[in-house]
Amino acid sequence: MTFGSGGPGPSPYRVEVDWAPAYELCVSLRAFMARRHHKTLDLGSSWLTSTRKRLTPELAGDLASTKGRLGADLLAVPALLVRHCPGERDPDTFLQWLSDLSAGRIYEYLASRLPEGAPVPPNLAELRDRGSKILRQWNQCYFNDLEPAILDGLAAGARALSEVARFTPAPSLVEQATGGVHVQPHPDLEIISLVPQYHFRPINLYDRYGRLITYMYPVDAIPAKAGDPPPALLRATRALADESRLRILHHLALGPRTFTEVVARTKLAKSTVHHHLVVLRAAGLVRVHLSPETGDRYSLRSSAVDAIRNDLDGFLAAGNPEN
Repeated sequence: MTFGSGGPGPSPYRVEVDWAPAYELCVSLRAFMARRHHKTLDLGSSWLTSTRKRLTPELAGDLASTKGRLGADLLAVPALLVRHCPGERDPDTFLQWLSDLSAGRIYEYLASRLPEGAPVPPNLAELRDRGSKILRQWNQCYFNDLEPAILDGLAAGARALSEVARFTPAPSLVEQATGGVHVQPHPDLEIISLVPQYHFRPINLYDRYGRLITYMYPVDAIPAKAGDPPPALLRATRALADESRLRILHHLALGPRTFTEVVARTKLAKSTVHHHLVVLRAAGLVRVHLSPETGDRYSLRSSAVDAIRNDLDGFLAAGNPEN
């Protein structure tokens, strides 16, 4: 596990940069099951269709029956436990370790991050058994055949961020990795763990367990082919190709605004504004300020505007035979 100190300056929380193949095992399954996000994911409908064909009837049935609170815990708890697994934390090692883990030991791992008196899921043995079974089947049906370059790219992403962490303050490091999430330091937050992921691109996966927050941030692990525009440039230009989203950015350029203020200014339905903010955040154009005191607010990330210009200049220059 690699730890980022968060750089110079005081900070009530510290940042860890972590990665292991077992994380991506969990993320890939979450991406497949996250139906409400499927239209936003970079992998697209073709990935969903081809992956669905690879499932055994048993796994398809198990996934269909995993819903509600059980489903949410089953997807989140294994990912939280990856950080405690010894060794290389590859899927086989992690799944064996998880299967052998006692409910009492799981309780100790989870409770150690919770405020005193906060509840731990009561069905830990069931979560362990069902989670181990489903993840083992998912590994056999899908993850075992994952392109090795994806895992190599994620490992490289974690190493690169760890280098940046040596001289970057914790809040700035989190924002850089997540493309715009600014977490206000506060006494109840001890650790932010940053984990690169591929399958949920361009969305950040967020898990909070007491004083621990895990952000599984999107990484384009496989570079664009020669002559193809970079994925970040595609996301940005698609996000900007909408009048309402441009108006939202114009409003956010004036300073941080709450969701309610954005709705009032645009006179759009809440669901429509939410969709536009998801697209803009996925493109890295909007900063979200997370604070328990003031609530969430949104602002324009001017650095992202500069990045679009640089990405576009670089892409166009690559096609010029004189360069």
